Amino acid sequence: MYLEHFKLRECPFRLTPGAGYHYLSEGLQRAKAYLSYSLWSGEGFVVITGDVGCGKSLLIQQWLAELNGKNIVVVKLALTRLTDIEFLQAVLVELGQRPFSANKIELMGMFNTCLVEFATKGKSLLLVIDDAHNFNKDVFEMLRVLSAIDFMKKKMLPVVLCGQPGLNTLFESFDMEHVSQHVRFRCRIEPLTQTEMVEYITHRLRAAGAVNSWLFAAETIPVIHGYTGGIPRLINILCDTALVSAYADAAAHVTVEALTAALADLGWVPYVKRRDTSTANNSANQFDSVMPNEPVFSELHRRLSQLESLPTAMITVADRLSGIEALLSELVRVLHADGKEFHARSNVKTGDWKFHDGLKRVE
Repeated sequence: MYLEHFKLRECPFRLTPGAGYHYLSEGLQRAKAYLSYSLWSGEGFVVITGDVGCGKSLLIQQWLAELNGKNIVVVKLALTRLTDIEFLQAVLVELGQRPFSANKIELMGMFNTCLVEFATKGKSLLLVIDDAHNFNKDVFEMLRVLSAIDFMKKKMLPVVLCGQPGLNTLFESFDMEHVSQHVRFRCRIEPLTQTEMVEYITHRLRAAGAVNSWLFAAETIPVIHGYTGGIPRLINILCDTALVSAYADAAAHVTVEALTAALADLGWVPYVKRRDTSTANNSANQFDSVMPNEPVFSELHRRLSQLESLPTAMITVADRLSGIEALLSELVRVLHADGKEFHARSNVKTGDWKFHDGLKRVE
């Protein structure tokens, strides 16, 4: 629509761009290095987290494209609300198996056989999971078991877990310690700074063939960053809408007026306000939508379960204390009796205690 007007070859801010449009921020570059190392070492989990739209999926897509033809079999899953058995079945289906009538032991045997077959053919398996924050703890335990399989003293299953920041919170819970110890690298992808955002927009415009690599007035920069929070997906949406708005005004570049009109059409408020509102809504609804794998509530449930047996135990203790009190009272009474000496011995046969007057021991 606006390509000819701005002398562009392609739309620079499409949400599904070609490879030449990828911009690697410092955080993305570090995450890519972790991914490459984990594949080389073949062991442990790589956990990549970030807010929605920060570029996790595009990073994985680009990285996997570079692995093409390197004897690597990639299994990529995006459906994550699964039980541990359903998860294992989904992986095996991706490997060309028919696992639906098998039990868990048989499924694990099938998976182990696949790994060994790949290894003998000089291939390796890479498991990439998107939206991993939706997994329950049974699936993570299954992943831990599968990643421990080795062949010729070498681990055979590198695992990449991508998800929202809550994934890190899950790994930090007490009852996930045995799984979190298998995490080799963690990397959180932060939103772009304002400087990085300018580089990002410039990179996109140049990739789209812009003669003038900058089509946005300088005063629009803080406004764009303030309304997008540095999230690449939101930057794409706002910049594309602003170009349409500027085109409608027959402007040579995006002005503050065109950007303001675009924001009005989108109905956006500053990013901080949207984020705060979203956080408040999530906090208000947390008791209505607690997932079974929520770490805080899982730990609370475990502690409350332990308390269920406490009343019975306290009653038992109280009964024993009452018995001790009665024995002590009897002992005090006997010791203070006039002219009496207290002697006792245990009857081996009956276990009874006997009391005697005088100083002579009764045999």
